[in-house]
Amino acid sequence: DKGKIPGDGLVAGYGTIMGNLTVGNGGVVSPGSSNAISYLTVTKGITLGQGSTTLMKLNAFSGSADHFDGATNVAFGGTLQLTNLFGSLGNGSAFKLFDAAHFTGAFAALSPASPGGGLRWNTNQLNVDGTLRVFSVPAPAPTFTGASHSGGGIQMSASGGIPYDPCYLLTSTNMAAPLAEWTPCATNH
Repeated sequence: DKGKIPGDGLVAGYGTIMGNLTVGNGGVVSPGSSNAISYLTVTKGITLGQGSTTLMKLNAFSGSADHFDGATNVAFGGTLQLTNLFGSLGNGSAFKLFDAAHFTGAFAALSPASPGGGLRWNTNQLNVDGTLRVFSVPAPAPTFTGASHSGGGIQMSASGGIPYDPCYLLTSTNMAAPLAEWTPCATNH
């Protein structure tokens, strides 16, 4: 089948795949060559299956990265393997890896597991707009900026924190209770 990468198969390079791209268990996909940032256009959907590997190169100096363009949807899965070609990754680094109308799923693993000492990968925005981010550890917590009562409900606002990072609203009838004993009542995920 055109656009299907079977186990132990490899698709690398740049250009356009007219149709769907499906990467199966053991398959590998990599935009461009081994030493330059590039892109691969897919005119329909991208499915990165369980056990697949997606190789992507980053350039921390320029903020550029390999990327997939033009897809209607991307279903994440398998391992995202990252290589930084130049510069140093730091808090706030962001790389647009995928351009599509819809995103689903998640990578099972990232390699390397961390972008460096005191840093972590943030994949929460991959399902929003295809962007991989780097943040420091520990991440800054959001701060409540206000609350209002309207129509029988309470609306709360906050600022700071990391965009699309999981956030939980906790409740307790005992303000002195340890945080671990509070109950989550709402989340942004």
